[in-house]
Amino acid sequence: MENRWLILIILFGAFLRIFYLGNESFWLDEAETVFATQKNSSYIIHSFYTNILAPEIFGPRGGGSMPLYYLLANYWTKLFGLSEFKLRLPSAIFGIISIYLVYLIGKKFFGKAVGLIAAFIISINHQHIYYSQEARMYTFIVMLTMISVYSFYQLLTKGKILHLLIYVISTIALLYTHYYSILVPAFEFLYTFLILNDARYNLKKVIICWAMIALSYAFWIPVLLRQFSKGATLSGIQGPLTINKLIELAIGFNSWVSPDLQSRSALAAWKYFNISFFGWITIISILLISVIFIIFFLREITIFLINGIKDKKITSKNKQLLLLWFLIPIAIPLFLAIFSPHSSTLGYIRYVLFISPAYYLLISKSIYGFGKRKNSFSITVILFLIITFSIAPIYSYYKNPDKGQYKEAAAYIASKEKNEPIIVHGAPIFLPFDYYYGKFNKNNEVYKSFDIEMLKNFADSHQRFWVVASMLKYYDPSNSFLAYLNSHFVLIEEKDFIDVKIFMYKN
Repeated sequence: MENRWLILIILFGAFLRIFYLGNESFWLDEAETVFATQKNSSYIIHSFYTNILAPEIFGPRGGGSMPLYYLLANYWTKLFGLSEFKLRLPSAIFGIISIYLVYLIGKKFFGKAVGLIAAFIISINHQHIYYSQEARMYTFIVMLTMISVYSFYQLLTKGKILHLLIYVISTIALLYTHYYSILVPAFEFLYTFLILNDARYNLKKVIICWAMIALSYAFWIPVLLRQFSKGATLSGIQGPLTINKLIELAIGFNSWVSPDLQSRSALAAWKYFNISFFGWITIISILLISVIFIIFFLREITIFLINGIKDKKITSKNKQLLLLWFLIPIAIPLFLAIFSPHSSTLGYIRYVLFISPAYYLLISKSIYGFGKRKNSFSITVILFLIITFSIAPIYSYYKNPDKGQYKEAAAYIASKEKNEPIIVHGAPIFLPFDYYYGKFNKNNEVYKSFDIEMLKNFADSHQRFWVVASMLKYYDPSNSFLAYLNSHFVLIEEKDFIDVKIFMYKN
C-alpha cells in the first residue's frame, strides 16, 4: 500500500513540475545558463576559475559561482537542443528525484509513514515546483544534498564501500555546483563528532572520504580566496540583512505567492487595499500553510529539547542530524552578517533551498507523532488542510506570469517597421533580451550600458532609439538613467511587460 501511495505522490509531483515547463521566457539568471550552453566546456571552466562567466556582461568581479551545473547544461543542450522546455527539463528531473529521496531518508530515519508525508509535502511545495521549472542549479543542489546526507548516514552506520563512493562523488559534485554547498560537509562534519562513540567503527572510512573531498577541492581554493578578497558577489547583490528578508525567508520554506498583475503592483506600492480578492485568498493560504508547518516544526523541536538531548535512541540521533542540516546553513550566514551588516549572503530562499528537506522531515515526524497520540484520522485532516491551502498558491503560480517577459518585449520591438538601435539599461539584462531579439534575425545591433556615461554617449549619437529597462531597483535604484533620458529627449512610446519596460525616444 505504501508503494502505491509513493508512486501516486511522485507522479503527481512530476506532473506539477512538467506542466507549463516551457511556457515563460528565460529570465536574467536563466539567460546566464543559456549563455553557457553556447560556449565550450574549456571556456566555462576557465571563465569561472579566472573571473566569472561573461565578464563583458556582468562586469569584472572575483568569482561568483561554480562550473558543474553549467557544464551539465552545456552537454545537455548538445544532446537535446535548446528551448525553454528542454533547458528546464533537467531541473524538473532533479526535483522529481528529490521527492523519492526525501521519502528514502524519512523511511530510513523514522519509518515509511514519515517518508510518505515528507514526499507529499515536497511534491506540492510551491518553491520546489518553482525551482524545478527554472534552468538553474537549485534543485540539482537539493538532490545532491540528499544523496550526500543519505550516503553519509549509511557510511556511518554500515561502512560499505559503495556508500563511501556515493558520498564522495555527491559531495564533490555539490562543492563544484555552488559556494553555499560547502555548508553541507560542514554540518556532516559536526554531526560526526557529536556521535563519535557510535561512529568509531567507521570513522576511518569517513576521514578517508573527507581527505578525498578536501583534495579534490584544493584545485578551487585560489578562486575561493579571490572571491572573499574582492567581496562576495551574492552579498553585494542582496545588500543588508533586514527583518523583512528574514520573514520572507521563513515564509519561503513553506510556500510563496505569484500574484496577478493588480496584486503585484499593489504589493510593490504597499497599497494593500488594491490587492485582488484572489490575491488575498492566496496570501491567506500561504500564511495558513506557514502557521501549520511552523507549529509542527516547533513541536518537534520542543519534544527534542525536553526528551531528546540525553536520549540515546537512534531516532534522537537522526533528529540531531536533521537539526544540524537545517540550522548550520542558516546560523553561519547570520553570524557572518554581524561582521558585515551592510551586506549578507542570506536572503533568498533559493540559496538555502537545500536545507528544506530537513525542515519537511521534522514537520512530517511531528505530524505523524501527533497523529499517533490522537488518532490516525487527525493525520488525514492535517494533510487535507495542507493540500487545501496549497491550491491557491499553486494555481496562482501557473495562472500568473512570473518571469521577465524578455521574449515578448523583443518580439514587440522587432515587429516595428523601422529598425532603430536598441540600448539595454542595466548590462546583465542584455543577455536574455539579446538572446530573444537574435531569434527574429534583425540586423540592428543591441547595445548594453553599464553606467550613465555609456548611456549618454549612445543617446547623444542617435536621433531615435529604443531603451530596454528591467530590474530597475537593482540596476537604477535612483532612477538616474530614465531621469536623464526624460530631461534630454522626447518620449515617443512606452510599453510595459512583466518586469520589462521598453521606451522609444527621439533626440
